[in-house]
Amino acid sequence: MEHYVEIIAVISILLMLAAIIAIVLFSCTKSRREYKRIKNISEAEGTIIDIKFVGSLHDLESSYEYYVISYSFTDSCGKIYSKSFKNQRLDNFKEGDKITVYYDMDNPDKCVTDYKLKADKNKWWQALIITAIIIVVPLVISFALYT
Repeated sequence: MEHYVEIIAVISILLMLAAIIAIVLFSCTKSRREYKRIKNISEAEGTIIDIKFVGSLHDLESSYEYYVISYSFTDSCGKIYSKSFKNQRLDNFKEGDKITVYYDMDNPDKCVTDYKLKADKNKWWQALIITAIIIVVPLVISFALYT
């Protein structure tokens, strides 16, 4: 009977680890995938033009709150584009702040900011820490119980 509990515990840990990796891959690499899809890349200085706080209730117990950060940039032909991205924190953004925008010269609507690229890297570290906690805590508890 004890072997079944150990097998189930190992399988559960592996499933949680696989779920975390899948979530990280799908949510944290979105900006990186957008960046890689840019064929004829160019860089521009963007300006934050608006910051709006958005809160929505999904059910009675939880809510999802985030900021919509709008920015504008001028492409190499002089045309102005306005885009936005969502962020859960304000991260000291203010209207008028400058950000770097990478865009496709053939289609400037395909763009990504340097901030979003850096934020994706930070999410990878967070995911690694969470994964380590999920693996280490059950191992410490199981060793404490068996000793």
